[in-house]
Amino acid sequence: MTEISGNPLLSALVRPLAINDGVLAIAASRFSALLKAGIPLGRAVELVSEQTSDRAAKKLLKACAADVKSGVTLADSLNENGKGIIPRTFSETVRVGEESGTLEACFRRLENQFANSNKIRKKLTSALIYPAFLAILAAVVVWIVASQLLPSVFAVYENIGEDIPKITRALVSASEFIARSLPFALPITVLLVIVIRAALGTPSGRLFASKLVLKLPIIGKISLYNASARFADTFSVLVLSGLTAVKALEISAEAVGNAAISRSLGGAVSELEAGKLLSAILRANPYLPELIAETAAVGEESGLLGETLASVGEYYYGEAYSSAERALILLEPALTLIMGAVAAFIIIAIYVPMFGMYNGLV
Repeated sequence: MTEISGNPLLSALVRPLAINDGVLAIAASRFSALLKAGIPLGRAVELVSEQTSDRAAKKLLKACAADVKSGVTLADSLNENGKGIIPRTFSETVRVGEESGTLEACFRRLENQFANSNKIRKKLTSALIYPAFLAILAAVVVWIVASQLLPSVFAVYENIGEDIPKITRALVSASEFIARSLPFALPITVLLVIVIRAALGTPSGRLFASKLVLKLPIIGKISLYNASARFADTFSVLVLSGLTAVKALEISAEAVGNAAISRSLGGAVSELEAGKLLSAILRANPYLPELIAETAAVGEESGLLGETLASVGEYYYGEAYSSAERALILLEPALTLIMGAVAAFIIIAIYVPMFGMYNGLV
């Protein structure tokens, strides 16, 4: 195991995939319902594990069920068995619920948090998959037309002694390039995925990628809104569950989903411990929007910090979703135009030689 942990590429191959937010939201919802119905915690963990279709979640919950029955707390079991596959926010909120006797309410808050996060993730995924699908479709169409239809046209051209039009040659060249690339596409894609996962498994790699994402047009804005929502929502869930502000900031810093923002917030934990106001810390943060700091200041003055940050978290979840939706709406006509241009190129490349043949025969 030491060898593997010292090799980033091998670590990328064996590192488990995190359980997605949608699965965590459903699990939290089921826990909340079962505990509300008076089911003992050990039995509730067993039932949720049986109802879960996600393999990683099922394996985790089965291990937790055995631990809880042997006297281990659910939070400790989640921390031990869920390293790398569930966020610390989940286990620490459960810990607060177990210690304060408000576990059912904590699971309700977790359900809301992860359901919101999953909604944004799905919208972003659909926005990225759609153009990728169209690009692959366009490449396949070009290859089929150029490899199956045009060779017969070329044969006729050779018979009548005419030169093949440049646009048609361009289409064939594109097809030949795609055909030559196909055998290498899968291994190169797999290698890229392994290398990227290995790079993202290092602190410097995550930091570089996170800063890069924030600078991207459209995606950067959505990423910032999502990180802001996750910070405000996580902090409010932890504080409302009974955690101290210092501990809540430490855990919330890990939950934002962006290494650059996480690092800037994590570095401010000592300032909060020293007595600095959270609003002042957030105001000095180079990434988070000013509204979060202003909302935190209102919460500190009113004594309702958790509630005010919960509302701003909901606001930024809405902003992230709306921004992703607007990006998708703008992307669709742009991609339609691109696909139209590809289709026009193919049609012209096919019909120009046909007209040439007709003129040559006449």
